[in-house]
This record gives sequence, C-alpha cells and structure tokens, in this order.
Amino acid sequence: MLTHHPREIQERFGGTVCTSDNIGEVVELSKERDVYILGGQSVFEQFMSRPELRTLYVTHVHDNLTGPRGDRFFPHFSEDRWSKIKAEFHAQGPQNTHALSFEVWIRK
Repeated sequence: MLTHHPREIQERFGGTVCTSDNIGEVVELSKERDVYILGGQSVFEQFMSRPELRTLYVTHVHDNLTGPRGDRFFPHFSEDRWSKIKAEFHAQGPQNTHALSFEVWIRK
C-alpha cells in the first residue's frame, strides 16, 4: 500500500499489508508480485506513465457525481496505447447505488 503513513497502516493491519511511502519501492515490489494501485487521483497520475503499469482495472460510475462525492477522477488515457479486453455493465439496483461499468485494459 502506497501511503503517507506506512507505520500506522502496519500497526493497524498487523503486517498483513506491504506498505511504502515511496513509488520506487512499490515499482520494485511489482517485479516480485502483483501490485494494485487504488488511488486517489494523484497516485493514479504518478503511475500512468510508468512502463511497469501493464493492466488497468477501471470502474465507470454512470452518474453525474459532483462536489465532495465526485471531485477527483481517474486520469485520461489514450486508447491508442491500451486495448480493452473486458467490459461488464451493472445496472443500478439493490447491489449498486449507481449503474456502473467495469473494464479491463492492457497496454499495447
């Protein structure tokens, strides 16, 4: 987990989560195991140009979320450099407050 507070996260989760406050360390860790980048926006932006990033798992919420509920977004990426290999739509209903789409993209 990339965090500004690695020691606090380690204390809270008892060492079950790898933590770092350094992007370089996270990249090195990705050579040994899968690493998932959960954001926020600035974290996504820092990783998008890295060649180590090979797969995007993107959720699109189909609603106009503004204000404190939706003021940060996943960075734009060029579909010329990525191929969508999976797309699922999930309608609004008992399990989903909003309609959403889940997509998987791989770097070309």
